[in-house]
Amino acid sequence: MVKLYADEQFPLPVIKILRALEYDILTVQDAGKAEQKIPDLEVLQYATSLNRAVLTMNRRDFIRLHNQVSQHEGIVICRISTNWEKIAQALHQFLSQIQVIYLFPIQPQNLRKARHCLTKLISQAVNAIGILS
Repeated sequence: MVKLYADEQFPLPVIKILRALEYDILTVQDAGKAEQKIPDLEVLQYATSLNRAVLTMNRRDFIRLHNQVSQHEGIVICRISTNWEKIAQALHQFLSQIQVIYLFPIQPQNLRKARHCLTKLISQAVNAIGILS
């Protein structure tokens, strides 16, 4: 299962819905790092040290970090919205499909096909959310 680390601005109602769906989400608050103005790079590094993808709505900064930091567990960027249920549903749909991919080890001879499938999957989800990995 995909492990997530929600940054400080990520909406708690969405986290609660996803946790009810049994997603493993650690928040900045859970980690005791809230209200410390921790730079985004440190958020990404901390998530990576815990083998977790960052869950954020901070598109601009985390896309920049993705381009600067080659080693991380992933960055899931959601569009800003107050429709918590819609965000949670889109994430659930996307992450459940990603989990299926994780179940099957990708062999070198199947890399091109796996990359194609993942690209198609990501393009289908991009209207609601985006992921960088």
